[in-house]
Amino acid sequence: MNIALLFNPSSGNGSRAAAVDRIVASLRQDGHRVTSLCVGNAGGEGPDARRLLGASDLLIIAGGAETMSLVPMTGF
Repeated sequence: MNIALLFNPSSGNGSRAAAVDRIVASLRQDGHRVTSLCVGNAGGEGPDARRLLGASDLLIIAGGAETMSLVPMTGF
């Protein structure tokens, strides 16, 4: 399965990057193809995110409400 993982490393207490690394490693160990993309202050939203989402079977978002508001949902 192709999985897109969008995350905001600044969300919460700033510990998202370590959690994302563990999630990605676990999913890959199970045989999934995982592509992660930073959103928020890291600036990953836009065309890159749309392309990633369009090529994915599943979307995982690691962040809070602000992170959700950055996810480009139109056209999917």
